[in-house]
Amino acid sequence: MSEYKLESIYKLNGKIKLLSGLHIGGNEAVIEIGGNDNPIIRDISTGDPYIPGSSLKGKIRYLLEWYTGNINSDGSVFSSLKEGENINILLNVFGGTAGGNGKNGPTRITVKDSFLSNEAQGKLKEIKERTGTDTELKTENSINRLNSSAVPRSLERVPRNLEFDFEIVYKVLNIDDKEKVKELILKGLKLLEIEGIGGSVSRGSGQIEIKELKVTNLYEGTDEKISLNNIKLGK
Repeated sequence: MSEYKLESIYKLNGKIKLLSGLHIGGNEAVIEIGGNDNPIIRDISTGDPYIPGSSLKGKIRYLLEWYTGNINSDGSVFSSLKEGENINILLNVFGGTAGGNGKNGPTRITVKDSFLSNEAQGKLKEIKERTGTDTELKTENSINRLNSSAVPRSLERVPRNLEFDFEIVYKVLNIDDKEKVKELILKGLKLLEIEGIGGSVSRGSGQIEIKELKVTNLYEGTDEKISLNNIKLGK
């Protein structure tokens, strides 16, 4: 008999508001001459930009690994629990690798793709009607510091002030502390809001605000509104 039992499932909903242009790269097989060499990812069914859940989950986990000190001396991250170690909440929530001993159990968190809100779809349509495109093209230069030569490059970005609907579902097992699981996820979102998402974050892209957060206990049908302003990162 399994030592694990599912105690509850929670849904965390909110909105991601873009405070600056967002670039998350897509797979564009053909680049036109004089066109954009760094296209964004788009929903193939609508053509609208979206934020992949894999990008969100990966960035949240990356930030939490540094925040919790889950980094090996060689710079690599912990991917599984070693025999004799205490169960690590980060691995419990985000999962380990097939090489682990299984003590952390199944992955608790599912981060879903974030699509444009209904209001944002209308705004984007207005932008396209007015400008002929639904994105902005930011031109940057990579400077060779030895000879001062510049290599120009273009970056396609989703315009700021648009909002994406955001959703995380996470499970709590009988071996988990439900408050610590929630706290870890919210701290990850706080770090994400501080850092930003997508490409060229260090050059101003991908700055965001995460708002209108609500946690719903799907077993009990109860809701809790949450503000990241109340989440403290001090240990």
